Amino acid sequence: MGRFLHDKDRRAPILNVVNWFLLVVAVLSVLTRLGTKLWMFHRFTSDDYLIMVSLLFAIGGSVSMSVAVHNGYGDHVGVIDALHWEAIQKAQYAGFLVFTSSLYFSKLSLSVFIRNLTPVSRDHFHATILQILLTIWAVVALFGSAFQCQASRPWDTSGTCIDLNAWQYYFCASNIVTDIFIIVQALVLISRIQASFKKKAVFATIFLSRILVILPSIAQLVLIHDVANSPDRSF
Repeated sequence: MGRFLHDKDRRAPILNVVNWFLLVVAVLSVLTRLGTKLWMFHRFTSDDYLIMVSLLFAIGGSVSMSVAVHNGYGDHVGVIDALHWEAIQKAQYAGFLVFTSSLYFSKLSLSVFIRNLTPVSRDHFHATILQILLTIWAVVALFGSAFQCQASRPWDTSGTCIDLNAWQYYFCASNIVTDIFIIVQALVLISRIQASFKKKAVFATIFLSRILVILPSIAQLVLIHDVANSPDRSF
């Protein structure tokens, strides 16, 4: 098994392992959250249903990655024929759309959860503004990704396309900004809680853990140029 995973000419096995491992972590995290909510409150709320939808899209993203790997993603581009390369591109195209949808519902779920923590109308107004911004972000991201290349072959990045590098920079940067907005939403709410500084710090730490979600986006932002200009884009 170790030799299989460390084959220098194939990254497909490790991609599959990481892909399904992350999905299992996501499923267990959501199930734990839902189980805890059901045990404590005996019902689900709107943010729970949103995270369920996010998880369904995440499952779709993992399936898309698995399809891409099955067709040769993770192998050197020189050993992949045209038919399999097209299948990889289609899987990546579909995968990015469901990934974006999963991100949107995950962000929306957290924002709704934060909104539900307070009855203050001003906080609800701010939350509504943020949720509108998140929806606009998602619509732009999905529309731009769906029509990134010519309409007859939108998955074919070797055809006539928009500036894909610039688009990826925009997507990653806006993804980071929306996460920061959600963190700010939580911190503003916490600052108004009638509690000791220590308790506020504990609550803030919980929501500041969202920064861990931002780190992969920053890494993606840094690597966009190298990935786009790689002569071996499937490896």
